Amino acid sequence: MNRYLSSVGFSYIRDQKQLKELLGSITASPDREMILPGKNDGEYSRLCIRETGSDTGIGVYGTVDSSGAFETEYYYPYIDSHVCSTLAECDIEKQTEKDAWSGVCDDYHLGMNLIFSLLNFMEYRRRESLTGMTPGVNGVCLSGLAVNGKVLLPVHKTEDQIRIQEKEELRSEKLMSAAMNGDQDAMDELTYDDMNTYSSVSRRIEKNDIYSVIETFILPGGVECDQYTVMGYISSVSENTNPLTGEKINILEVVSNQIPMRLAISSEELLGTPKVGCRFKADIWLQGRAILDMPSGGMSMTG
Repeated sequence: MNRYLSSVGFSYIRDQKQLKELLGSITASPDREMILPGKNDGEYSRLCIRETGSDTGIGVYGTVDSSGAFETEYYYPYIDSHVCSTLAECDIEKQTEKDAWSGVCDDYHLGMNLIFSLLNFMEYRRRESLTGMTPGVNGVCLSGLAVNGKVLLPVHKTEDQIRIQEKEELRSEKLMSAAMNGDQDAMDELTYDDMNTYSSVSRRIEKNDIYSVIETFILPGGVECDQYTVMGYISSVSENTNPLTGEKINILEVVSNQIPMRLAISSEELLGTPKVGCRFKADIWLQGRAILDMPSGGMSMTG
């Protein structure tokens, strides 16, 4: 059972019977669907979408054989985003255990790889099939389904502190970019900065709360490589209502480590009232839409 079903308004799903009924209704009457030809004549891949709000819903993916029978391979709740989060180099890789794709991008704001579940994988596959080439990626719009959410107060800073922080962030970005291009001096300077940061945090944490020392973060948060624990500043708040269940879903635009992402969380999973300027901390399943550099064509879509 997907633990993030509640993030799109299906917290009532508790057993396989309820899940099977839901998925059956989606494949029987989807709001949208996409199909791709299969390897054998008369066979094709099919993605059925049931929308539950603004850019949220459930996707059901499977294959249709020559007799017209549909077999579900997997399903996934999702929240989509159309705001570019990063222009970092991104690779798209097929998952080994199922017919799904993940993205891997190395954003210099973090200094580590971000791995996300690719939402527009059918578009990616179509373009790859049409050209025989791997589509280029010009950016990624990150989103995520959240659980165990908390609203935290912001860290108060003076104008001088804000100005100094912005200057340091710009300096760090330049060093990180240089280090990624093989600049040894930049690598050494970053290592020295990390040592100073570790020493400063270690001293401060003895007398201060950790959330007043560390403002934002993105950390691996589970067994799956696309699950993270994040904390960031809320820049926008809205609310969806799942028309099928009546459950309330909070849609939050959050900026963490200078990376914007769009998150969905059930009101029942959220502690506190989200407001712009406050911070949000949660466990998330990171998803993303790749901005592809070639025009689409030939994909069959209905809805």
